[in-house]
Amino acid sequence: MRTILLKIHLYTGLLCSSYLILFGISSLNFNHHFGKAATLKNERQRSLNALPALTDDQRLAEALRDTLGLVGWTLTWETHRSETADSLYFHFAVARPGKEYQVTVQSPKPLRTAPDDQASPPPAPPRKSEARADEKKAPPKETPKIVLPPLREPVHLVQVEETNTGLWPIIGALHGFSGNMPRAGFMRFWAIYTEVCVWVVFFSMVSGVYLWTAKTSERLVGLILLAAGAGGGVLFMLYIWIWG
Repeated sequence: MRTILLKIHLYTGLLCSSYLILFGISSLNFNHHFGKAATLKNERQRSLNALPALTDDQRLAEALRDTLGLVGWTLTWETHRSETADSLYFHFAVARPGKEYQVTVQSPKPLRTAPDDQASPPPAPPRKSEARADEKKAPPKETPKIVLPPLREPVHLVQVEETNTGLWPIIGALHGFSGNMPRAGFMRFWAIYTEVCVWVVFFSMVSGVYLWTAKTSERLVGLILLAAGAGGGVLFMLYIWIWG
């Protein structure tokens, strides 16, 4: 029984060793802030013939994110509208570990027709005598047919500014990442791996104590270390809970 338990203890530890190493490095980074985040920027533009028919800014930002093929969360505090004399602007941001996107959509303003009260008055009808004289002089003319070109859809210009924030933000994000990211279903595997490693740590703690009890030597040293680790952790949590 102890031999089987020892093998499970060792192999599950090897399975989660990379996760524990990453967890330790990210914890040290939180305390000591290794390196600086890179700020490599890249800009690209494209055009859209139509925008999603949505009035809610947040839903519109999410729909445009999907249309542009971006991965990440839309930031509500970065979503706003503005306008100039001839254009409308919609701005939003998308963020994910390692990259950030600033998106600006420029749309032409719709044409406005003059109201009826400002339109030019119709010409006065000619007098009867003038109308008869004109009819005798000029032969009847056919009204020319005017062919209007089809109306073109407005073109919406989209500018995407991509910022690469580097490796350390990715490591820091994976420290407590739940696996829920829009348009990134494969990240669910990280949540599953995290769940497995958490249970492996609990199992290793219990199995480690059980395997230690089989040793007859150095029993006093083990008891001291066990009491210091467990007791110290409990006392520290009580201190935070009571005194904050």
